[in-house]
Amino acid sequence: MTLFLRRTAFIWLSCAPLLLASRASAQASVPDTIGLRDAVVRAQAAMASLRTLWGIDGSDVQWILTDRRSHARTERGGEGVRLVSTSLPAGTVFANNSMDWGGRRYAMVLLPLPSDAKARTSLLVHEAMHTFQPEQLPRSAITEAGEGGDLLEGDTARTWLFLELRALASAITSTGEVQRRAAQDAIVFRSRRDALALPRERERLDGLDLSEGLPEYTGWRLSGATADSLAMRLRRGSTSGVSWVRATGYWTGPAYGYALDQLAGDRWRAQARAGKRFQSLLTDAVGLPDTKESDASRWARYAGDSLWRTERARAELTKRRVDSLRALFVRAKLL
Repeated sequence: MTLFLRRTAFIWLSCAPLLLASRASAQASVPDTIGLRDAVVRAQAAMASLRTLWGIDGSDVQWILTDRRSHARTERGGEGVRLVSTSLPAGTVFANNSMDWGGRRYAMVLLPLPSDAKARTSLLVHEAMHTFQPEQLPRSAITEAGEGGDLLEGDTARTWLFLELRALASAITSTGEVQRRAAQDAIVFRSRRDALALPRERERLDGLDLSEGLPEYTGWRLSGATADSLAMRLRRGSTSGVSWVRATGYWTGPAYGYALDQLAGDRWRAQARAGKRFQSLLTDAVGLPDTKESDASRWARYAGDSLWRTERARAELTKRRVDSLRALFVRAKLL
């Protein structure tokens, strides 16, 4: 209870200035006591590199920052960036994404922001990139899971995914033959994962690679995040606790993007914008994997046995929980 109260107090104190500002007039500047203005300034500075990366002018991007109860929009003026309290239409969907309102497109970001400065910049840039979809960057028409959408809840597909991420981590932190081999390992692991997916689910995951992956890659790049920091995150993917049904693009985007930056130069981005799959782009850069090498050999390079045991134990625990809940509710219904 004490921990709950502390967290509640922290969240209230963090958002209080924005909440109080929402009671002011629509043109009143929101007090900048929680670092929002500084975060926006840093993100706008980072967006200046967007033309070099994607050939896109990011100077006119504006954000809406919201805690779902009160909202502020960014505005440029003679004194630089202002945060202006505002009202949003009834029925507004609050999510990290883009929204069209008042004759322009905004990047919406939910508060509170991450505590780390680079993570704040990455988040703001990521959501800003959604304002360029689908006109200048791809956006998948299929994002919600349908038949076969539970693929990445299963132990086998998850194991191949985590091996893929580990191989990409090795690829972006090595050079020469070691780097090429790691990239080819990632291609093999991805093909094994794809082979388990129904056609619609594979299309959905490919779409998430681009529609969420490219914004996430851009956020990492423009925030100045290093390949070493990304590799550390990728290696910890199997312990992250996220739901991989919807989260894959947030990991594969930066991973393949950094690998392709190193192995293919700048030319891969135009092909990705046209919808070409990451694994195809990587294959173009490093060639087809050696078919004489066994999966077991590749598996061993990334501690596959340990990973598989962990995923099997997780699957068995999940099954016991589901069986227990099913029995409980069936019994309750019968009673």
